[in-house]
Amino acid sequence: MAEAARPQILHQQMTDLAAFPHAALVVEARYADFLVPDKVRPASPARLARFLAELAALHPRVPLVYAGSRRLAAAWTAAFL
Repeated sequence: MAEAARPQILHQQMTDLAAFPHAALVVEARYADFLVPDKVRPASPARLARFLAELAALHPRVPLVYAGSRRLAAAWTAAFL
């Protein structure tokens, strides 16, 4: 989520993804990980939660999938394709 520091970039990427008939953003972490200050430092958990909610609300055609790990993200992506 390095792009969270530059929200306009990720919003543009989400807009680009929405142009595809089937798209998703697969995150290699659990949603709860973004709410733990030690895991998201120096970012604020509240700011990240607001940003993730904004992504979901403004880009409804691109679901956010919190896979929990790289292995599960790869498995989900393989099944999605």
